[in-house]
Amino acid sequence: MANRILRSKSKNLVIPDVASVKLETVKTVKPRARKAKTIDDEAKIPITIKKVKPLPVELFEGELDYFRAAGPLSSELPPVFVKTHDVECIKALGAVLAKDPTLFPTVISQNFSVFQIADIELANQRRDDDNAYFEKLADGILSQQVSGKAAESIKRKLTFTLTGVEPQPGKQFSTPDAKTVLDATFETLRGCGLSTRKAEYMQGLAAMFVSGELSASYFNSASDEEISKKLISIRGIGPWSVTMFMIFQLRRLDYFDIRDLGVLRGGSRYLLDRPTLFEEVKSKHVLAKRTAHLINKKNVKWTAVDEGYVEFVAAQFAPYRSILMFLFWRLSGVNINVLES
Repeated sequence: MANRILRSKSKNLVIPDVASVKLETVKTVKPRARKAKTIDDEAKIPITIKKVKPLPVELFEGELDYFRAAGPLSSELPPVFVKTHDVECIKALGAVLAKDPTLFPTVISQNFSVFQIADIELANQRRDDDNAYFEKLADGILSQQVSGKAAESIKRKLTFTLTGVEPQPGKQFSTPDAKTVLDATFETLRGCGLSTRKAEYMQGLAAMFVSGELSASYFNSASDEEISKKLISIRGIGPWSVTMFMIFQLRRLDYFDIRDLGVLRGGSRYLLDRPTLFEEVKSKHVLAKRTAHLINKKNVKWTAVDEGYVEFVAAQFAPYRSILMFLFWRLSGVNINVLES
């Protein structure tokens, strides 16, 4: 069909027939997702971490044949070990070893200080101290995306600047209390080495403690589910930080987070060292194929097992998965003292 000509007083305008025009397909380009970077401490190489939503434990049913066929524990926990640890911890360790006696050397290789009686008694002295809880959460914010040494340096400067007390080298010291942090100017916090975002997170958290929305009373009375939901709603606190708080501050025994690189590394080693168990897991865990990879496996010098397999095995140790996290950390060489402090 010919083009139509629209005549006007000034000039002729040629309007092409719609049928004669070829429409070009416009390609929509999806923005590339930003990937968080971390460093594998041993290999000193960058590692790509992706967001992973752990599979719910209730999807895992039944006991694996490998654990059902486990023989009796050939050795008992050393008397000194039993004497110095909380009775609930000893009960948990007994259940874990009954499930897999081969973990015995890893269990007794060092103490579980967070569950030692002396540490628990010391912590109980601050059970009603709001700042004990604020400090643990604030330290988690300070430690995000920086090395342990950098976080300690920032904490030292923050403590000296806000309180006038200079922390002594080699000795433990506390983060300033919530009111002190809240009363500080934004510029003061930035001058101590906090990023703009961390300064906002710290004062937001401090405001919740000063207002009473968060307190020792709350943490001592609320359910684990309530605490987890409350903390995850706070800017600057993510799922991993919640898990660390539940284990190291509230001393809960059934928390497990596959997003922790050390846990994945230790869990990978655990399965690879037990080929019979690994083969059974792969044959029964059909959901593992759908899990997103936590890391870019091309960038690591250790063999990373699909995190779905590790989480599947961890579910077998409920309700004592926190103990398994400690054991996986030990297998991967993580300095647990750094996590505790």
